[in-house]
Amino acid sequence: MKYVMENIQPFEAHVEEYEEWFDKYNYVFLSEVSAIQDLMPAGDDLLGLEIGTGTGRFSEALGFKEGVDPSSAMREKAAKRGINVRNAFAEALPYHDLSYHVVLMNFSICYFESLHRAFKEAYRVLKDKGVFIVGFLDKNSLIGKQYESEKSKSLFNKHANFYSPDRVEEELKKAGFKELSFSQTLFHSLDEIKEVEAAEPGREHEQFPEDGGGRFSFEESAPIYHYRTVLAEVGVPDLGGLALRLGVGH
Repeated sequence: MKYVMENIQPFEAHVEEYEEWFDKYNYVFLSEVSAIQDLMPAGDDLLGLEIGTGTGRFSEALGFKEGVDPSSAMREKAAKRGINVRNAFAEALPYHDLSYHVVLMNFSICYFESLHRAFKEAYRVLKDKGVFIVGFLDKNSLIGKQYESEKSKSLFNKHANFYSPDRVEEELKKAGFKELSFSQTLFHSLDEIKEVEAAEPGREHEQFPEDGGGRFSFEESAPIYHYRTVLAEVGVPDLGGLALRLGVGH
């Protein structure tokens, strides 16, 4: 519980600073929104839930009307954006089984007490053939390493736990998800992003040098934020191992 309260306190006390980040890095935000929209399922009247809603920026942009967040200050701000946010933690969602078509965790998993329990809860509340989208900062990217090294001085990330794509994939599979699809966006430092950057499939960003030589990791040649999204699609429970479009079967 101490870990949880340490994570919540900065969000209670510094809402305006939180909001200012989105204003300062508007194209970073819009690039992340675009990456998530690429993974959203088609259809009308889809019920979506964001876990870790914050001030409701992403929910508003994506059309989500429901969410959970343990910070009362964040919930109050999100309510002004038309989001119905309940006071709850990712590890204990106040919803019935099979309730939502889409569940989103966007840059929130680093604040959870238990990644495993949070993913299990997402699995539980998703409808059959529902979609689970996780957006996170790659711990092993250059910016991820910078965030990690500056945690002691950070207002919001002092007690955060950043994860590698391998760890996220491992925990998703433990929770019951299978056949995950990764995408990525933000291939420059935050201050250099002046337009929406299109998302690319996969977990590693690669470029071909102009001389036509072999592949090299773009991460070795420039600072990269490496915001990742993972799509996990829930199958029909009594059809074990069913492989579904872009996603997973139970």
